[in-house]
Amino acid sequence: MIEKFTYNVYYKTNYKPLYLEVEVEYLPEEKGALEWGTGLKLDPDYAESVCVLSATLKGVDIVDILVDNIIDDIKEYYLATLEERKNDTAYFD
Repeated sequence: MIEKFTYNVYYKTNYKPLYLEVEVEYLPEEKGALEWGTGLKLDPDYAESVCVLSATLKGVDIVDILVDNIIDDIKEYYLATLEERKNDTAYFD
C-alpha cells in the first residue's frame, strides 16, 4: 500500500517547522505458509516494513539528501500513527 501524508520536522537550529509531504510504501506483516499435517515452515515470515519513497519540501524531492535518522523518524511516526489512520472512517473512503 502506498500512502501520502504530511510529516513535520523540527531542527534544533531552526525554530520553524519544515512540512514534508512524504510518500511511503507499507507492507504489513505476513506469516509464512506451513505444511499441513507436519507444521513444517514452507515460506518465511515477513516483518512489516515501511519504505520512504519520496519526501518533498515545497515541491522539491529531498529524500536523497535526508540523513538516516530523519528517515527512521518518518518510518517510526508512520507506524505509530497507522492504527489511528485505520480507525478513521475517512481512511477507507
